[in-house]
Amino acid sequence: MDGIREDSPFPLKVKDIVKKYNAKIMRLEPREISDFEMRERWRKYGDFLFAVDAVIVKDGKFLLLKDNCGKWRLPGGKVELGESFEKACVREVKEETGLCVEPVKAVTVSVGYRTSPTAGRMKAFFVTFICKIINKGRIKKECKFFSIKQLEKMHKEEKLRFPYILKHLKNCLKNSDSYNKL
Repeated sequence: MDGIREDSPFPLKVKDIVKKYNAKIMRLEPREISDFEMRERWRKYGDFLFAVDAVIVKDGKFLLLKDNCGKWRLPGGKVELGESFEKACVREVKEETGLCVEPVKAVTVSVGYRTSPTAGRMKAFFVTFICKIINKGRIKKECKFFSIKQLEKMHKEEKLRFPYILKHLKNCLKNSDSYNKL
């Protein structure tokens, strides 16, 4: 399913995450990036991009952070070589929000491509985890909790970095026992 070589430096393959958590597979629209960014990603990551997103809930609201372009997104980022998806999630959330979390369940594995005008394409895998806050540190100023109603408005106003964010969060609300236990 995922086309990852057996000698992949990633300890847990995407198909193992899907099986372990019974996660839903979601197709992403291809997203174009610059030739320079594509070449940098190839140099650093090879033919595949692995990343994580964290769904963090407090009082029925979801944590998002504002990126350098002024758009809101889920906390998360790239998985480093030799790092598990879960450890990447914990590390990225700490770096970006200041919170310590524990990944409880992977709810979606999104699969798509990053393309560039002349450099080609790279397959991308994004694992979205529902996370539990385990240590309430000081939350960074560019982070904020939003209700679904607020996120729907932000989606219409194109203030969310990726259109699939709202779909992910609604999926979490609808289909996950883990969300209700947080």
